[in-house]
Amino acid sequence: MAAGAIGGFIWAVQHRDRGTLNADDIPWREVLPHILPYLGTFFSDAIDWDPLSTRVDLYKGWNDDFVDEQDPWQFCNFMIPGAPSCRFKN
Repeated sequence: MAAGAIGGFIWAVQHRDRGTLNADDIPWREVLPHILPYLGTFFSDAIDWDPLSTRVDLYKGWNDDFVDEQDPWQFCNFMIPGAPSCRFKN
């Protein structure tokens, strides 16, 4: 994220005597006011979604991908199609 890089750079210029630090060692409360204008707004709300409700499989029945329609929250249902760990069938 560019905002984090900008905030880290501003903090490094203001605290030249601290030397090189890991990102976790930089005090985030000092950096946050500099990057807030770049972060924008964040919206979070609960939704009713499962991995199969919006799945578009153009080649259903023609590919080897296993989809567990009985339990939509199985890992294979939202893995990248064709991934090796999803090619098993119960």
